[in-house]
Amino acid sequence: MLLRAQGISKSFGGNPVLKDVSLSFDAGQIHALIGENGAGKSTLMKILAGLYTPDAGTLELEGHQIQWRQPAEAQQAGISLIPQELSIAGHLTVAENVFLGIERTRWGLISDEECRAKTRSLTDEYNLDFSADNRVAHLSPSQKQQVEILRSLVRAQKVLILDEPTAYFSDRESERLYRMMRQVKERGLSLIFITHRLEELEGLADWVSVLRDGVCVHSSTSNSTTVSKILSLMIGGSVESVFPPKERVRGRALMSLRHVSLPGYLHDI
Repeated sequence: MLLRAQGISKSFGGNPVLKDVSLSFDAGQIHALIGENGAGKSTLMKILAGLYTPDAGTLELEGHQIQWRQPAEAQQAGISLIPQELSIAGHLTVAENVFLGIERTRWGLISDEECRAKTRSLTDEYNLDFSADNRVAHLSPSQKQQVEILRSLVRAQKVLILDEPTAYFSDRESERLYRMMRQVKERGLSLIFITHRLEELEGLADWVSVLRDGVCVHSSTSNSTTVSKILSLMIGGSVESVFPPKERVRGRALMSLRHVSLPGYLHDI
């Protein structure tokens, strides 16, 4: 077990958001965290990454109890959170973004040449379809997400947390990110990702946990449960009215798009 949250509770303004939540996260595993809006998923991830302090409960990393005073401490310990709203700088290159905030001087920690070389090594390792010298503003949304992952990999080498990474992606862009997540997992990192897309569980997640109203109502291997059961746990009731989706009769296509690209926004849609 790499990371453990034990009995975590958190309230804001007297309103409980997390209630005695206990979860474990293993190295070399992709752990999906599922729940409706307001279930407490993002709050829990921010506690793991040091952005929030729990009102009750403990965290353990590699068997040692930890208490973050600020996010930098979590990052130094090997835990990185990639929020849904990316924080990369469009006017900079990929390499400049990857090493943004890390001192770059010829006689200091790392030189510009080393930044580019290390970034090229990472883009080659993960078979990414952009270069270290590309301007980030010209990349697609999924490519920008991959740049964020590269940034995290040079800072955190134990736990990578992604908050709804494919929320606005096409199926093709999502698959590109899934491939990279699997590769990161093979390096032995623990990946935790928040998602509403239940179809992402099959073939990607090794473990799935469900939060509802601030309580962890389910946690198991992904192949020991079903999408229908997970959906029922999420909403706290029967799913017959919403799952499986009702078949709709489609009329003629009113608009068709093929291979549409817009630098920085769309790529081969």
